[in-house]
Amino acid sequence: MRRLLRREGAGDGEAAISAVYGVLLACSTVPGAVVGQTASRYGSGVVLAFGGLLIAVGSIWASLASDVKDLYLSFGVVVGIGTCCVF
Repeated sequence: MRRLLRREGAGDGEAAISAVYGVLLACSTVPGAVVGQTASRYGSGVVLAFGGLLIAVGSIWASLASDVKDLYLSFGVVVGIGTCCVF
């Protein structure tokens, strides 16, 4: 994370990195209706396992991120949807 903040000229300030959490919150609430329908159809265990897998993959991907765009996709979107599935 520090290397993202230290890169000069990248435009990746603290505000851009903290906005990743906003994307995570949006992605953990918006698809809730679709996830609920999927849990009703296939069972909550399947949705829970899929959500856990998404959280694991997104977290590993975020740890390897070299750009803020990677954080938006990995932690914001993938972990966000995984969180929606788990909760």
